[in-house]
Amino acid sequence: MEEHLQDNSSHSQSSEVINNSDSTISNSSCLENHNETSFNVNKFAFLDNQGRDGILTKIGCSSKDLTPRKELMYKAHRNIQSRLCRLSKTLEKEKGKMKTLQKLYDAGKFEFITENLNEVTKAFINSQLRNVSCQPTARRWTDEDKAFALSLYKRSPRLYKYLQVHFQLPSSRTLKAILAKIQFDTGINPGILEHLKNHVSKMKHADRYCLMRCRFVKDFIMNELNSGYEDMGSLGRTNKAVNHALVFMIRRLRLQWKQVIAYYFTANTVSANNLKFLIEEIISQLQNIGLTVVATVCDQGTTNVSALNQLYAKQHPRQEGRQHVRRAQKNHQTHVRNGSEFWKIARNRQFDPKNRD
Repeated sequence: MEEHLQDNSSHSQSSEVINNSDSTISNSSCLENHNETSFNVNKFAFLDNQGRDGILTKIGCSSKDLTPRKELMYKAHRNIQSRLCRLSKTLEKEKGKMKTLQKLYDAGKFEFITENLNEVTKAFINSQLRNVSCQPTARRWTDEDKAFALSLYKRSPRLYKYLQVHFQLPSSRTLKAILAKIQFDTGINPGILEHLKNHVSKMKHADRYCLMRCRFVKDFIMNELNSGYEDMGSLGRTNKAVNHALVFMIRRLRLQWKQVIAYYFTANTVSANNLKFLIEEIISQLQNIGLTVVATVCDQGTTNVSALNQLYAKQHPRQEGRQHVRRAQKNHQTHVRNGSEFWKIARNRQFDPKNRD
């Protein structure tokens, strides 16, 4: 019996020794792992920018002890540290913005924007949120933003300057650069016709009535494509020097809306036959896209009068005589000689001795 108790006690003691040795081994392994982890952490501790001591202080060195090569490496390290600091601050700001947006999204604040606002309003709000914290030279605009801003600028440049005080909008220089990239060749512009065709298809029948006006412009600027000679579009070019531009514009009757549809470069004036051909060509193109030209307006120049007389004689060969208003029964087109131009001509003849006769 005593021998059995002695055996049990010796066995328990041996198990305790084994357990103690295992715990010792496990503790030593944990210490080793902790030491390895702390070594790995301390290995890159010099990259921490929050510490007050620099890398030279940590390694027990000064800038005077650096060789030229080590000095370059130290400067590169300082630059990288500065960039890391800036990027970390930017990252923290972006995380804050994301948290704020996430809270707004979870609260259902964006449902009103996505469901009730149109695409133009959504794009404008997005542009404001995207550029509100940017410097003027760092703002970025999409094509939709530029198109919307350009429509505001062309309506009223003065109002656009006032809106720039309260909203983030592209500068007028940016908008003018966009206009400079748009190519408008002489003759009828097919891009404008296609754009008008899309709008006309959505108009009411009463809104499709418009009038067309032709006028000679003296002060203009030619682009790089024109070499300074007469260019009549589909009628070809000549070797005559250009000093005038013939512009055709359409205007809707019911609403305040107008659009230049074609232009040509001329030398002084254009022949009546060519003007008659251009008027017929433009009216035909406008009728093909769905517009109804009810009148053509021009001044009382001799070329315009002759061209309109030829058009009237073509439609009414048996009637003679000149009138200020002429009506075509087939297409209900009225050729109107602008009365306001009469007073301008009278004024010019009165003050210019060469034109008194």
